[in-house]
Amino acid sequence: MNWKGHTIFSIIFGLPFLMAPEQIFLLIAGALYPDLDHDVKTNIVNRGILLSSLLILISVMTFLLDLFTNSSNFNINMLVAGVLIFLVYLIPANSKHRGFTHTIYCMILCSTIIGYYTFQLSFLTPLVVGLLALLMTTTKKLFKQIIPIGLIIMIIVYSFNIKIGLLNYNGALYYIIPVMLGYLSHIVADSFTPAGVKALEPFNSYKFKRFEGIIIMIIWLIIVVFLINSNYNIFNNGII
Repeated sequence: MNWKGHTIFSIIFGLPFLMAPEQIFLLIAGALYPDLDHDVKTNIVNRGILLSSLLILISVMTFLLDLFTNSSNFNINMLVAGVLIFLVYLIPANSKHRGFTHTIYCMILCSTIIGYYTFQLSFLTPLVVGLLALLMTTTKKLFKQIIPIGLIIMIIVYSFNIKIGLLNYNGALYYIIPVMLGYLSHIVADSFTPAGVKALEPFNSYKFKRFEGIIIMIIWLIIVVFLINSNYNIFNNGII
């Protein structure tokens, strides 16, 4: 599936669980991350490795400078951020296509890192940090192509007063969950392709294919209906 398919499917899959339309770009960023293991995405990965390496280098140099000048400019949080973001790009750089980046384990790890560090920038508003997260997983050309799609969805949701926000979460989870939902949508979407996806590697080589994808979508539908009923009592009110 290409980027358009993953973008559209992630919106369908994740939109019911967003608390605000502005989270749409976090959702799409998560959906596009797994395919950074593809050779054509090498420039994105190299860019991420370079920028995070610079962040690590600056942190280390600041630490050494503090030792010699008896100052206190070193920021441990900056160093940790550099190391973890470096890891986010190191994984696809060393993963075969549809390898570790297409697993549940990588989904949990990388979604948490990306979501947490966008949360650290939350003073810039969810829309801006969502765009920053999207930049982490796209080229400049792809970034420009995706922005109109996200903005159109936001306009539709606001214009027609479409109810989303079936879950209630705040803090870092406000940023982590959309990224993780987008990531999960990618794994589910790839399970419908002929090649399938080994979502449990390296501990289990079981391959998710069409059957597993259908089961997951049935579970997804049940959860959505349950949450809608819980939030709006549509069954109790006789609407259904």
